[in-house]
Amino acid sequence: MDCQVVTTKRELECILFDESAEAKVLSLSLLKCITDNFSDNLEIGRGGFAVVYKGLLGNVPVAVKKLSKIDEEKFSGEYDGKPVMADICERLLCFEYLPNGSLDEYIKDAPLVWRKHYQIIKGVCEGLRYLHEKQIVHSDLKPANILLDNDMVAKITDFGISRCFDGKQTHAITKNVIFSPGYAAPEVFNGKFSFKSDIYSLGVIIIEILTADKGYPVAEDVLEHWGHKEEESQKEHQLEVEQIRVCTEVGRSCLQYDPVKRPSAQCIIDILEQTESKVPSIETGKRRLPFRRHTTMNPITVAKALKAVTQAICLFYDSEERSYQYEQLYSYGYDLVLNKKGEELYLAVVETMSSEVQSLCRPLDAAPADSVSFLQELLAKWNQHVQAVTRTRDILMYMERTLIPRSRKKPIKELGLCVWRDHMARSEKIRPRVIESVNRQRGGEGELVAGVNKMLTELGAEVMDVPCLFFRDGAGELHVAGP
Repeated sequence: MDCQVVTTKRELECILFDESAEAKVLSLSLLKCITDNFSDNLEIGRGGFAVVYKGLLGNVPVAVKKLSKIDEEKFSGEYDGKPVMADICERLLCFEYLPNGSLDEYIKDAPLVWRKHYQIIKGVCEGLRYLHEKQIVHSDLKPANILLDNDMVAKITDFGISRCFDGKQTHAITKNVIFSPGYAAPEVFNGKFSFKSDIYSLGVIIIEILTADKGYPVAEDVLEHWGHKEEESQKEHQLEVEQIRVCTEVGRSCLQYDPVKRPSAQCIIDILEQTESKVPSIETGKRRLPFRRHTTMNPITVAKALKAVTQAICLFYDSEERSYQYEQLYSYGYDLVLNKKGEELYLAVVETMSSEVQSLCRPLDAAPADSVSFLQELLAKWNQHVQAVTRTRDILMYMERTLIPRSRKKPIKELGLCVWRDHMARSEKIRPRVIESVNRQRGGEGELVAGVNKMLTELGAEVMDVPCLFFRDGAGELHVAGP
């Protein structure tokens, strides 16, 4: 073995065991040596941009990442000074080997041991605080990019799309939007990212660690998931109960729609450390946290929010700037549900949706001579309405899952049922008018008529997403016909 490789190995050993040591440029021959020339038998991971190999430096394992072809300047600019690098022509990185895998694997299989979960939550928060202090925005924070070492200490990895801000820069805009669905903040869809975008991703991760699922839980539901009943907690469990509650509220606070209202990483660390200072009493366990706490509204308060959502849907489909309107849609519904009181639970939504359905009937009274163009125009409008109704259904489901506690979900389900019943009842009034109009122009029940009937049936099923039909009887009462 040549002297240069031996010397470099010694340098690498120093780096592995001394966290204060600076990163070094490594030779390709060294990395080939410790990975058995990148043997397939030592491959431990593969992604869209790289393959990871396990290397052996004596008895000490390391991870060597072999990147695909990327811009050389971008590579050196984004990774310089962070990990240990090999020759730039091969684009190789050498890391500490973390044997416990990624956080997403741990979340799926780990037993409910709160001490370990809390250690991971705080570790990720501390890692993100460090990055933000160095003006680094990670931009792709998710469980798959968080690895766990022998002591279950969390390490944030994969800085492939991270950015380093200059001076007082707080945000940036990009046209090349790359993100991980489910973890990206709403503003990222429009190419806006900042430190607060990372905070949103952190919130999703915290909730996922707490519940093994993404969502928007209330503290009581999380405590139930962990097998705790607050009123029955023994004194020795009060600290644990308090930490679960605080972590839940921290996660929820990170998920606020407005980036400005999300806490900083330093603020989160301060809040977590407050829970460690002493065993809290039951009263301190219910204290208001030092950031805006989401309020869970009675179903009556949701009405105006739902009406605003349907109005936002109309804006969405009338505008070419759809991504902006999509963001606006969630802004209307989200802020109203959390901050404003509403009235007339059923009327607000049904009235809005009913007017939309009724508008579909108007073209039937003045159909153009060309039945084909008329049919195409009608079906296009119908399909637009189907999409709008489906969007509203998604919003209702979102609110039901995330914003309303279990004891109050039934009225929301009834609200959704009312909307769909009303929609389908009015749709059934449209169908015969479509058939009649086409019959007048075509002279009878032809192939086109059958096609119209089939298409409207399929569209109706798409709205409901279930094989059933809602209708009104002679007295005007709504009924459902089973599959």
